[in-house]
Amino acid sequence: MDELEKAITLAGGVGLLAELIGSRQSVVSNWRARGNVSAEGCADMERALKGAVTCEALRPDLRWLRMADAAWPWHPQGRPLIDVARQSEVTTQEAQRAA
Repeated sequence: MDELEKAITLAGGVGLLAELIGSRQSVVSNWRARGNVSAEGCADMERALKGAVTCEALRPDLRWLRMADAAWPWHPQGRPLIDVARQSEVTTQEAQRAA
């Protein structure tokens, strides 16, 4: 979770990061403890920190797509989106392997 730690450091601490992304300190602390940031949290952090951390770096396990968007000038491909169909395939395959 090096990227989350980087985000926390850049923001000036857990509480300040939470404030920047419009969340509660307990949510960020929970991500830190679990080692897993929500997809929405990734986008919020990328936006708040102006691309200093990216969604792809925070959650490499998700398949991110980008859409051109002038509101995301720090990333040449635009704002992050999750490939929901791909995530559904992965979840289905994991469930089949577990069965």
